[in-house]
Formats: sequence, structure tokens, C-alpha cells
Amino acid sequence: MVLCRKCGASVEHDGGEHEHKDGDTASPAVATALSKSKATPDATPRSRGNQVGEPSQTPRERRPRTEPSDLVSRDQRLIVRRAILCQVPGISRVRAEAIVGRYPAISDLMAASVNELEQIPIKKSKLGRELAIALKRVFE
Repeated sequence: MVLCRKCGASVEHDGGEHEHKDGDTASPAVATALSKSKATPDATPRSRGNQVGEPSQTPRERRPRTEPSDLVSRDQRLIVRRAILCQVPGISRVRAEAIVGRYPAISDLMAASVNELEQIPIKKSKLGRELAIALKRVFE
């Protein structure tokens, strides 16, 4: 296949002249053969998705960046906090829900003393001293 260097249109191999839309004709010397690597006619990169002769696309206006707090709802943040607490040895899902119910923010949990953590009610019992100490070690 042979492409015209001026307009990029395919030209027959017979070496004849090629006529452009503006009435100009291109001689066979202007046409060039494409190799199997499918090089562009001018060997210049084109914009993505544009055809030869079309104007390049103008960049779109970007939407404003959202804050992380807008992306996640309050319920989803609580689920993440429960999952974090479940990673502490000895803290089950039930215990994690009780801790998040008492201290919804991690900063509140960090500010609590071991005695306060020990008194968190879980079903019919309390969290206990050993788990309160483990939580303080993790969140200090």
C-alpha cells in the first residue's frame, strides 16, 4: 500500500498522479510506501483517535477533586474501624463493635485510659484488663 505524504490517502501502486481536494495533484515522488511496521505518513505522531486532516481535540475541563471524607460515608468508616480492631489479638467482631460503639473515633480510643477501656461493656461482661492493655499497646 502506498500513502500520500500530503493527505495520507491511499494511492495505487501504478505510479499515477493523485488529486487532492484542493485541486492540487501529487506526483508519484510525493507518495511513499508503507512498510510492514505501519509507520505514519509523515513519521510524526498523531493525536489519539484523530484522523489525518481533522483538528486535534481540545483538552476537557477537569472536575474538582473530592476530599477523602466525601468519598466514604460514616457507616463505611465505622466498618473499617471494626476491621482494624479485629486485627488486635483477642478482639472479636462483637468486642470490636462494642469498642467502636463507645469510642467511634480512633483518636478517642487513643486518648482513653486502660481503666476506661477495661470497663467497656460487652454483652454480659466487660472488656477486661488484658485486652485493654493490648489495645493501648496497639493504639499508642
